[in-house]
Amino acid sequence: MNRILLASFIFCVFAFADPNPDFKFSAPLIGTMTKNQLYSLHLSGDIIRKSSDGFTDLRLFNKNGQEVPYVILRSVDPGEPDKTLAMEIINYSSDTGSVTIIARLPQEYQPADRIYLDIPDQDFNRLVIVETSKDMKKWELIKEDRIYDFTSQVNLRKTWFDLGENYFRFFRLTIKDETAKKDREELKIKVQGLDLMLGNTPEKRLKIGSLHAQAFGRKKEKIEFDEERFNSSALIDEQKNSNFFLEAGLPADRILFETGDEYYQRFVVLQVSQTGKENDFKFFTQDQIYKFPLLGKEESSNLIRPQSPKTAFYKIQIINKNNPPITVHGITLQWVKYLLVFSAPEDAGGINLCFGNRALKKPEYDLSVRVNQGNWYQQNLPALEIGAIEENRSFRDTTPTEQKASAEKALLTVVILMIVAFLGYWLLKLLKNTKPGTPV
Repeated sequence: MNRILLASFIFCVFAFADPNPDFKFSAPLIGTMTKNQLYSLHLSGDIIRKSSDGFTDLRLFNKNGQEVPYVILRSVDPGEPDKTLAMEIINYSSDTGSVTIIARLPQEYQPADRIYLDIPDQDFNRLVIVETSKDMKKWELIKEDRIYDFTSQVNLRKTWFDLGENYFRFFRLTIKDETAKKDREELKIKVQGLDLMLGNTPEKRLKIGSLHAQAFGRKKEKIEFDEERFNSSALIDEQKNSNFFLEAGLPADRILFETGDEYYQRFVVLQVSQTGKENDFKFFTQDQIYKFPLLGKEESSNLIRPQSPKTAFYKIQIINKNNPPITVHGITLQWVKYLLVFSAPEDAGGINLCFGNRALKKPEYDLSVRVNQGNWYQQNLPALEIGAIEENRSFRDTTPTEQKASAEKALLTVVILMIVAFLGYWLLKLLKNTKPGTPV
């Protein structure tokens, strides 16, 4: 009888267990596979929308229903890292309206591609004349450029300059303050309500803390982006701000604005929400977009870089102040492309990608030791296609809380069945031990 009870308990446990969780969506993998070969899949915006945050519910199953390990990576190839080169200042002299600095690279050096100046000051505009030499006797002019800072008015600062092709160790930098001239010219812009002083600022001596050079890596960083464009119309509020509401369900590493105005400078405030309700939006970040001519060329920035994770709703507010609203033809969300990498368990295909179950936790696989964010770009990763996504109409979405409640209910049912079985067994045994005619 004890064996019968044990068998009943095991049956009850397995009857209420769910070894293969259900999924709302599935899609077959298309392509030829070789056992143990690594392959990559591009996780599109549609898959990002339909799966849980952080891809916690993503699973691969082979034709026998066995789980196939994988790792999810971002399409970022860091390339060869840039090398920072220390520069020693060996001479410093100043004159009316100019400063001259002679600096040298280390004894063992490689050609520098860019020089940075450590300048804590704000609001300046200087001409930099760059000369180079191998022995500090004969100097060769290689560059004229500008360093400037207008951050009190717009997010625009440049305290570096590129050198182009050069092979020498010594550099002479002549930094000129052209505001020292009596015939000082100022560049003002006042177009469509935009009023900026972007020319020469009042004369002051810059504080130059140090210099360092940079030798670029010969293999450049490569980042692949996915994107989706929205044609959202602006809603103008009482403060004359332009508001855009995007129902996205996507991450946003960058947000690009297609503008139609010739000149503008605006602050942009980004708010996020998972419900879309007006009182549920929370501040995420603030940045600037702008477009105007400066020092003979156009300076512009039509994007912000919030680096937001997957978010259901975005509210973008452009602060117009007293200016007329700028024209926005479209807004594009961009995010670094996601790749799923797995090792084929066998030569044949028959692998399905399943997702759409909020109750599941993120799996942990040993495959991340073999391929990860730090080495994936050095691997051979043939790309496979993901077929048409099919929806499981009978799927019932449950949260982890609902799943826990269901499991507790199942466990309670098992306990009740065990109690009933035990009582039945006890009554049967009692009846067998009762003699005929004995009152029970």
